[in-house]
Amino acid sequence: GEGLRMGALVECARRLAWSGAARGAERWAGMHTSAAMFLAEKLTKAQKVERKMQRQLDKISGKKSQDAENPFVDLEKEQRIRDSFAEWTMPKKEKFDEAEVMATRRFKPKKVRHRWIPPAGLRYDTRPELLTTLNAWAWAPPAGLKEELPFYVFRAGEGQNLPVYTEYKARGTQIYTVLRKYRGDSIALMKEVSTVCSGREVRLKNGSMEVAGNFRKRLKYWLISLGF
Repeated sequence: GEGLRMGALVECARRLAWSGAARGAERWAGMHTSAAMFLAEKLTKAQKVERKMQRQLDKISGKKSQDAENPFVDLEKEQRIRDSFAEWTMPKKEKFDEAEVMATRRFKPKKVRHRWIPPAGLRYDTRPELLTTLNAWAWAPPAGLKEELPFYVFRAGEGQNLPVYTEYKARGTQIYTVLRKYRGDSIALMKEVSTVCSGREVRLKNGSMEVAGNFRKRLKYWLISLGF
């Protein structure tokens, strides 16, 4: 029994050795085969490039003789075409009149006009003609007060903008207009702001005034017409 077992083990070892040698031989043959294929591919590319260069040289050297021998080629016509293209130059940039270009446009830009009618019931006089100095962003420099007022509104920031803002509350479902940076009689200012905002209730809140609704443009027009 032990002899048969040893013989089976020897046979398995032989088979494993032969299989390993076969795999090594296959790997060696595969490496050499890939190298040979790579060299053959490079050789064919070089041959193609050489043939292409030879064809170009043959075409350049035999062009005149072929054109002279070909009866269907009109040499005079080709020469006239070459001469016409040789005389062509890049056109120069011409100056254009901006007024003519604007007149030919289909959609002409409209000039922004700011109009505001002062509501009845305002205690202090306004100057609506100051709105003509507004630009497209509803901004104008302060014109100065016409009369002495019990309150004063200061401009904010380097841009000298009026401190009238809009805020959204209740997850964006309610809009409020807020006036800040004022000094003086807040009661008189509240009455004027309520009149400008169609009689809406004005509430004082942390040094600012709050009105329900979007009255930002109206309040700006009113402050500018006062001279702020």
